[in-house]
Amino acid sequence: MNQNNINEWLEDGIRLIRNLTKITSEEFKKAQDLFERISNTYYGTKETKLFIIVNEGLHPIVPALQDQFGRQITVEVLTRGNVPMDAEKIIAQKCRTLAEKYRDYQIYIVPSGFPYLAVAAYNVLQQTLARHPIWLQYDRESGKYLKKNLDPRKLLTEDV
Repeated sequence: MNQNNINEWLEDGIRLIRNLTKITSEEFKKAQDLFERISNTYYGTKETKLFIIVNEGLHPIVPALQDQFGRQITVEVLTRGNVPMDAEKIIAQKCRTLAEKYRDYQIYIVPSGFPYLAVAAYNVLQQTLARHPIWLQYDRESGKYLKKNLDPRKLLTEDV
């Protein structure tokens, strides 16, 4: 990228700042997402994040996460393909191991596969780390993962 392109981007950014009061919150969110993607692609992620996929199957989860959060993300998969409904012990042991290995990371959980196993993973991570992982729910309409914080204290104390 040459200096002229950078200057054009900076000028566009200044125009955008001047017009921020005219854009909708949805447009602002899109701009914010775009900036985050550009930043993650160019600089890599700023904070250390771990994305845990409960069950990797047919859906292309990792490429979708990389598109949204950058190529440099760390991904761990708890199970692949068909798993028995009583796999909670395997899930619990893997979650404990990951929590110890990635203790200082922000944990994101992708609830794929059986909902029961996703909840088991969430609970073990929360109990092991003493903090709530971020739940990533895929939104088909936007094609993006939505971050959901299921911390009961925050849910009960924040204004709606």
